[in-house]
Amino acid sequence: MVSDAVVNLALGVVNGVLVQAGVITGGVHGVRAGGVAVVTAIRAAEATDGLIGRDDEVRRLLDLVNPRSPSGPVVLSAVAGMGGIGKTALARQVAAVAAGRGWFPGGVLFVDLRGYSADEAVRPESVFAPLLRGLGVHDDQIPGGADEQATVYHQVLHDGERQGRSVLLVLDNAGSSEQVRDLIPAPGTSAHRVVVTTRDTLSLPGAHLLTLDVLDIDAAVEMLHRTLREHGRAADCGIVDLARVCAGLPLAIRIATGLLADDPDLTAAELAAELTTADATSFAHGETALTAVFAASVDRLAVRDPAAARLLLMLCAEPGPDISTEACAALAGVAVTTATARLRTLTQAHLLARVNRRWRAHDLIRKHARTRPHPEPVATVRLLAHYTATALAADAHLRAWSGHDVPHRFADRAEALAWFDAEHANLVSAVGRGVDLGTVSLGARLAQAMTTYLSWRRYVADWVRVATTAARATRDEEDMGVWAHAWDVLGLALQHNDQLPEAYEAHHVAMGAYQAMGEVWREGMVWSSLGVTLVRLGSPIAAISAQEEARALAETSGDRHGEAIACNNLGLALRESGRSTEAVGVHHRAVSLMARLRDRRGLATAYDNLGLALREAGEPSRAEVAHRAAARLYREVGDRHGEATAANNLGAALRRVGKVNAAITAHRQAVACCRWLGDRSREGVAWVNLGLDLWQGRRGDEARRCWTEAAAAFRDANSHSLLAHVENLPGPSEHREPTARASIQESV
Repeated sequence: MVSDAVVNLALGVVNGVLVQAGVITGGVHGVRAGGVAVVTAIRAAEATDGLIGRDDEVRRLLDLVNPRSPSGPVVLSAVAGMGGIGKTALARQVAAVAAGRGWFPGGVLFVDLRGYSADEAVRPESVFAPLLRGLGVHDDQIPGGADEQATVYHQVLHDGERQGRSVLLVLDNAGSSEQVRDLIPAPGTSAHRVVVTTRDTLSLPGAHLLTLDVLDIDAAVEMLHRTLREHGRAADCGIVDLARVCAGLPLAIRIATGLLADDPDLTAAELAAELTTADATSFAHGETALTAVFAASVDRLAVRDPAAARLLLMLCAEPGPDISTEACAALAGVAVTTATARLRTLTQAHLLARVNRRWRAHDLIRKHARTRPHPEPVATVRLLAHYTATALAADAHLRAWSGHDVPHRFADRAEALAWFDAEHANLVSAVGRGVDLGTVSLGARLAQAMTTYLSWRRYVADWVRVATTAARATRDEEDMGVWAHAWDVLGLALQHNDQLPEAYEAHHVAMGAYQAMGEVWREGMVWSSLGVTLVRLGSPIAAISAQEEARALAETSGDRHGEAIACNNLGLALRESGRSTEAVGVHHRAVSLMARLRDRRGLATAYDNLGLALREAGEPSRAEVAHRAAARLYREVGDRHGEATAANNLGAALRRVGKVNAAITAHRQAVACCRWLGDRSREGVAWVNLGLDLWQGRRGDEARRCWTEAAAAFRDANSHSLLAHVENLPGPSEHREPTARASIQESV
């Protein structure tokens, strides 16, 4: 039984490790004798009004510890394994509630095993005597040897169950299974319950695993409000930003509150700004510091598995939200199987979490890791080389023509595209990282390898970012080819981002470099890009000259693909000059060349622009056939942006020949594609044209709703010229007809 007279109860400020005693009052300064266990009783009075953001976890854990439920030992773990996530607070809250409900007449006992303090970790044999005292066993009945104490301990638990005096034992901060295994009640004593909190995944047969996640933003803000009130301070307008900086970690929130309470002149917004740019050592208040909490986990791992600890520091030093197993292997310079074993170790230590088959560390763990020296700087170069080689292989699949050999790294284009999708954020960051490390050639090649993907996905801002980084870094590069290609890629990116004067200048820089190198076919490609920019700058005559030069250079160098591209772009320039019949001819040439080369994406582009030329030449039925072919080919190659453009143009062609229902279907498909891409500007275009379909089908109210959607999309995209286009369409109370040129078409 539990005797109140002999349970340790510390009242006042506790500094250090306590020795065993009864009731202690006043300030306590214990002797720091490593491994001394302190067992305390948890009373019902300790229960709070509720743990913010933990209602579900409290209910689940209460269900598990309920003596009337069929349950074995309960293990409380933490996602990402962070100290400070609130494991102890949750365990103590549940224990206090259980005590208040009278579930454990034999007592509710708590012991901190300090499993992550190398010199203070409590060994199992040190816990039996304090636990026996907590269970009401008199000193003279406690044996001197650990083995005998263990025997008496389990006998007391067995007798307590027969007497209806079940016990709840909270073993806090366990660093290993060995610390707790011998303390768990023996089989046959099913009325007792044990809650273990740990930063690791422990091997405890029959245990129920409860993972504890960080708080969501609303709960984090609520916790800040509550803790500030406890300090007699009101929250200010920066409270949400501070909650975000704390990343949902309760310990960080408590520390931030303490910092604000100590400095009445410091606002939440100021503290948030300070901590955003600081490392984890700034999260410190009094004796509490996140660095100390995280350091304990990492230091313990460094002793147990130095290679895994080094990998953690490498991972946290790299930009990007997560990382693949293959990339981890490249970073560490080991085989994938070896890297996988180390990653599992980190996951079991909850220093990493596995999300969607990728590995991720909590933001604050990353911050702490970055305060430590990088164990192997060359690791970043290995990672960049891996990203570049893999991106080049994936890019080859995206650009491959039917029947052409492609690298075996990916099974098909879909798998290559999926790899780019997964690594997108990491690749963008890696270009800058490579330039910072002086590996300019690798960074530039990686930027080049991303061009097709970024264009397909319409990640134009990222495209400009990586291209600008590569071009600026290569200005002093000795490799003229790298320098020229970096500026070539930058010109394309700027063109797609509507930075046309800057694109014009970049094209000229690249062209001069290719001319100096005698690279005729590359010079021709730049002429073609320059021609597209000139069309968009409103100079179609100059654009025609540029495209004719591009076609001539392609023919001279035997570059049939370059010739096909030049024909496609020449057709655009001719159409802009009002020469639609000539445009149809050169677009037919582009279709023929692309079909012969078996470049399906290029063929899709040629068909779509042929359809536009045919419509302007007064042949809408033939235009419909061309746009249908384009939409089908884009869908087959997985180019959602191209599919959206072709569907939009197909819908307009169908409406022109009176096939209104088919036009509606096509434009709805365009809206769906643009929403998937997050391309609000082109989504607005599709809404405009869908509204025109509906208007022609005498569904005016639906049409106006579409134009309202279009206006919202154009506002979101800051597309003011297109917004003006919508404002010229009939409003909610108007009955006038849309203008003849209301339809919006797109060239590729």
